[in-house]
Amino acid sequence: QCWDVELDKGVDERKFGFSHASGKIEFLRDRRRSFGEKANVVAPHSHEHKDDEVGPELLVIRKIAPGHLLDHWSQEHPDVEVHPGDRIMQVNGKSTIEEMQRELHE
Repeated sequence: QCWDVELDKGVDERKFGFSHASGKIEFLRDRRRSFGEKANVVAPHSHEHKDDEVGPELLVIRKIAPGHLLDHWSQEHPDVEVHPGDRIMQVNGKSTIEEMQRELHE
């Protein structure tokens, strides 16, 4: 299932209230583990990253902080509540990991 979640920090600069991880790094780590390889994975934006290592361009929700924007949104939309482990595929029209992270930190 996919749904749009709209969070607006507004003028009071409230926090989105969630932590996330790179879906690409998790994918590579899981793939290496399944093949019995060493599970040390280099971040995609690092100069040590190999160009042939591909994975999904998404972010994975790790934690949701109570009382912040995402928690409030989930309470207002219980039929499509966001949970840790859910994936973010796009932020403000940006769809690469680096672009999405940049948008979330602005």
